[in-house]
Amino acid sequence: MSMKRGHGGRPSKGPRDQFTARPALPVGEAVRARAAELGYELSDFVTLLLAREVGMEEYAPAPKHDTAQGVLLERGAARLAKSA
Repeated sequence: MSMKRGHGGRPSKGPRDQFTARPALPVGEAVRARAAELGYELSDFVTLLLAREVGMEEYAPAPKHDTAQGVLLERGAARLAKSA
């Protein structure tokens, strides 16, 4: 019996490497906030920064989400945090 792969979901980005990073909490929070502000998923934003740093911007991903939506989500999260 052969198993077929589904055709749903997002397309493959091709072969990828994987890193684990453990930044200080304020750095991690700032990176998450900036990624949301610019409309990037966290891993894509980190990939963008790494690609720029090593001079390989042709591998930098484009933002996935509308930047206005990211700002609204960030503001909503800040309001929730204040009300808690």
